Amino acid sequence: MDKILNLEAINKCFNEGFTQNIMPAYYIIEPTNFCNYKCIMCPSKDYKNNQKGYMDMDVFQRIIDEIKNYAFFIQLYWMGEPFLFPNLFQMIDYISINSEAKIIISTNGSLLDNNLIDKIINSNIYKLIISLDAAKSQSVYEKIRVGGNLQNVVKNISLLLEKEHNIKVDLQFIDFNINKNERVEFEKMWRDKRCRLTFSWLNTWANQYSELKAETYYDSPNSLIRRLPCSDLWYKMSIHWNAVVSTCCYDWNFKATLGNLNENTVKTIWNSDLINQYRNYHKNSQFEKVPLCAICDEWGTIEEYKDILL
Repeated sequence: MDKILNLEAINKCFNEGFTQNIMPAYYIIEPTNFCNYKCIMCPSKDYKNNQKGYMDMDVFQRIIDEIKNYAFFIQLYWMGEPFLFPNLFQMIDYISINSEAKIIISTNGSLLDNNLIDKIINSNIYKLIISLDAAKSQSVYEKIRVGGNLQNVVKNISLLLEKEHNIKVDLQFIDFNINKNERVEFEKMWRDKRCRLTFSWLNTWANQYSELKAETYYDSPNSLIRRLPCSDLWYKMSIHWNAVVSTCCYDWNFKATLGNLNENTVKTIWNSDLINQYRNYHKNSQFEKVPLCAICDEWGTIEEYKDILL
């Protein structure tokens, strides 16, 4: 397989600006943008009903058939709760049979009952990220994860971690002002469990939700350093449930689209004049010429790929 798997090779390609006739190493494929939560930091709650849907399985299989020899990571989530998609495990199986890609899923944990946990354990998921953001305070949790029940999610996570499995489990804590006092207890509760604890800044979706900065004490670390070209333009493709491809994963509302996989192939879009123009703008520090990039301080870096492997 002619994969871009080696991180040194990724670094080399990126540093040399090698952009032609390659395929992404990382794919975001969105099963659905439906969600059972209305989290305060997530644009999912702002979708109108006619903007929501599920990915067509024929389209999905066609995408996998094209990328199977190139994909290192496939992220089966984006704006929605992936376990709401009835065919999610069919997607996982199809990837597993046809590719060596590492499958990553992120969930709010609300649906993790015994039956679903057994399906997860018996699947080929590489990493499961569970967003928590609280320890014991339901009032704090429900202010962030609107519509959720902390006690239920904690019970579900505990059930998962008690079972034997080889899946990497990340428990994610996003730092808000309102959950600051929960962080120590969060670490105490989970640090000796079979999981990794991750702590993250509250992203503003490329400053499309700049008002979120008032909700946190932890800004993007990129805001303190010199602007660099975004690695997403070289290594990550973001595919919405309706087969529309966006420039980056912050383009939840289709402001920066590159094409549609109902009309073009992955390779055609990835090597198009448009995305190559965007890459050149980034290499020349002309970020203002690329949609969403002008004021973004949350650009992608090579380090993200190393972190995923942990």
